[in-house]
Amino acid sequence: MAIISWKDCYETRIQVFDRQHQALVEQVNLLYSAIRKKLAASEEVAASEVMGFLRGWLLGHIVDWDLQYGPYLESRGGRFIA
Repeated sequence: MAIISWKDCYETRIQVFDRQHQALVEQVNLLYSAIRKKLAASEEVAASEVMGFLRGWLLGHIVDWDLQYGPYLESRGGRFIA
């Protein structure tokens, strides 16, 4: 069960950023799965709060900050754009 599903709207069109973001999403999903398997039901609440924070931070970072790099770089000649 994934806590984050990668969507095309998260792509910055900067290949190195997109690869790093996708790898981080995959690691967060693996961590989430491992936590759910290991913890008792009473401990899941705290773990869910941490995972909710990680999910919110990662998606907020990509959408609010990194997506701005693509248009900026394109306006400067498109260098570094995949």
